[in-house]
Amino acid sequence: MVPLIIPDRTNASKYAWEITDKNDIIAITSKGPDPYTEEFMLLSKTDAETIKYLFELRKDLSTAENI
Repeated sequence: MVPLIIPDRTNASKYAWEITDKNDIIAITSKGPDPYTEEFMLLSKTDAETIKYLFELRKDLSTAENI
């Protein structure tokens, strides 16, 4: 199995978020509340903001599916 390397931290988090099931756990290590020191695809400034964005995106998609 070849490891998947996603250099963009926010895209890596988003990818992990998209492939997990409801009871899966995603571990994001290293940055915590520290601000990113480089620019990424998603407009968040920390890992916490990235996860908050992904939760909101999932909520918006769920709402759209119920319409």
